[in-house]
Amino acid sequence: MTKPWSRVVVAVLALLLVAGLVAAGVTGLFGGRARSGSTPGPQASPATMASGTATSPAAAVGSSSAPPADPADVAAGTQVLTSFPSEPSKYLAEQARDYFNVDPAAVLAPGTTIAVDSSSWTLLDETGAMVRIEVTVPGAAPTPYTAVMVKEADGAWKVMGTVAAQ
Repeated sequence: MTKPWSRVVVAVLALLLVAGLVAAGVTGLFGGRARSGSTPGPQASPATMASGTATSPAAAVGSSSAPPADPADVAAGTQVLTSFPSEPSKYLAEQARDYFNVDPAAVLAPGTTIAVDSSSWTLLDETGAMVRIEVTVPGAAPTPYTAVMVKEADGAWKVMGTVAAQ
């Protein structure tokens, strides 16, 4: 059963993601190409652009106050994130797909990879988690992000979005 406030958290994160993409003019969901002449990097992050700050929830990831993560959930979420660049439509959360109405393959730079810090997997509730990741676009240094994950009704973990991490 989903807690009523968890839908609000998901909606707020989705709104921040959309506002940041519009404000930054980026075409990459995970640190992809920025506007011509701009420098790619954390400044193109949805959270940074939407809030006007460099603040991120990265400090909360791996928090000792969170309940222990189920190793099966961590393994499944890690597999989803590392596979996301090759099959983004398969691993994008239904809520994100409905909200953004975009083909995720169209917003990822070809050759993008995601490395997951599985030890940072932090449950938000029974259907949500955050985890530290590094996204590498070909020819660029890895960029740290916090991935927001949701467990859908079928029990599969999917990517809801990312927030730039410092």
